[in-house]
Amino acid sequence: MLDQALQYLENETDSLKCFGWDAVLRGVANEKVILDCITGDLRKLNQQSQLEVPDKLPAKTKRSKEVLVPTEPNESITIMQTCRQFLSQIGFLSAESRKQFFVLENGEPMIQQLKSLDKLRAREVYSASIVYVGPGQEDSNQIVRNTQGSPLYEEFVKGMGWLVDLNSHNGFSGSLVKKNPLHGSQVPYFADSSREMIFHTNTMMPSELTHDQLEERIKILHSDAVHIVWSEHNRDYKPNSLSSDVVETQIIVYPLPDGLFRIQVERKERIPFFGPLMDGMVVGKSILCPLVRQTAINALRRNQAASSTLGVQKPFKMRANSIKEIIHKNKTQKSSAIFHSLLYPINPSVTPLSPVSNSRATMAPVSNADFQEKMKASASFFA
Repeated sequence: MLDQALQYLENETDSLKCFGWDAVLRGVANEKVILDCITGDLRKLNQQSQLEVPDKLPAKTKRSKEVLVPTEPNESITIMQTCRQFLSQIGFLSAESRKQFFVLENGEPMIQQLKSLDKLRAREVYSASIVYVGPGQEDSNQIVRNTQGSPLYEEFVKGMGWLVDLNSHNGFSGSLVKKNPLHGSQVPYFADSSREMIFHTNTMMPSELTHDQLEERIKILHSDAVHIVWSEHNRDYKPNSLSSDVVETQIIVYPLPDGLFRIQVERKERIPFFGPLMDGMVVGKSILCPLVRQTAINALRRNQAASSTLGVQKPFKMRANSIKEIIHKNKTQKSSAIFHSLLYPINPSVTPLSPVSNSRATMAPVSNADFQEKMKASASFFA
């Protein structure tokens, strides 16, 4: 725009009229001198604008190429200040939350209780035994010593869950112990967002057993309240073959010649009705594994409800009860003044994260005037 104005001034003979200056300069002898001054000023403005544009426009590109160097951390910020900031941001230091915010005794008992809290599982855990009964097997010792089954049985075991390495498995493992040669190296395991289930399978345990090792295997199988029995015997399975006081329910699967599977469900009288599989049902191969697994889970839930007065407790409820118990056991009754003096100590060596005794010996001596001023600062902070 300035270039066009300058060209117009240079080309027009009566250029002063275009600016309305003809009336102002009427009667002035040297109009050419004034015109040169005006055009000179315009050229200077144009040159100045050209010099300023490169400094302003490429600023973004210059900043984008700069390497941002992180600033050095402020070492003056203490753990205590970070703790106070965190408590303030989540609302624990508000006046409304003061009645629900307690000071706990930070000692060895509370640390052990927190470790026990971390060991509580976030999902429901179940365990059941899968037992293979071959043709003509009557004695319990023969059944327990089985190390392999038919191809159809092996396919059924793989359908109940995926095989995991017991030594590297971090999930629920039931009665099995890592790096124990008597418990085998692989085990069927199933899990979803809310449940974990392990299957103790006799055919996946070592075959060469002494009498004591055989007793240990029987003990593992008898530790489950639900037995899933795959029977290829020519007659119905006897429920008392592997019975014990712990076994409450037995789900027996009989493969039929036509490719279907007959279900037999045996339960003790104190166990209420459960499903989805019921005694006498015949199901297909495609839905056999998920139905048997869900029936076993429901049977275990019924057993838990019948064995405990509290019924079936969800994991999150158990964790909530454990947290309440930790608070109840470690809660200390402190006045508001002591609470604020611990949260905003005058002595920097006293931090709310370290065990604090109820005696005044742990605090720096504070005068009444300093204490009142500290309380005012705390009040302004909450306000």
